Amino acid sequence: MLWKHICAPAALWALTALSLPACAQPAACARDMASSLDGTVRDTLKAVSGNDPEGLLKLVSDEGVSFGSDGAHVAYRTLQNDFADKTGRYCDLFACNGVEGDLHHLFREGLSDASLDKAHGLATIYINANSNDELALTFRWTDCRWELTGIAGT
Repeated sequence: MLWKHICAPAALWALTALSLPACAQPAACARDMASSLDGTVRDTLKAVSGNDPEGLLKLVSDEGVSFGSDGAHVAYRTLQNDFADKTGRYCDLFACNGVEGDLHHLFREGLSDASLDKAHGLATIYINANSNDELALTFRWTDCRWELTGIAGT
């Protein structure tokens, strides 16, 4: 008898819960992709130029980030460890032992150009475009926010 009072409602709840995703419509993003991208680019530049590794990690994709023109992929956890230990990619982006990282000076406001693919949720921003100090940042639109997926400097 107890089974009917506990299991029957649980079974009904499970069936209802399983049917909800089929009926639910994806929520529209409250933020505009283009204006949100502007803010994310500013936050990215500010995090590196302001020596804020935690701020940068908040912008990085959970899958990690690619570095350089060859696209060497660094997993999020590896990047997190590098930042905590102040080694590896931390030294490229920030400063180690009083020496500015190779990429650090590129993270500043400057003339920029952008390639935005709204259909696929991809963007590449070129800071100091067409110069010897060009920085290319790539982003992917995920869950209504831009994630940093690539960093390349010249």
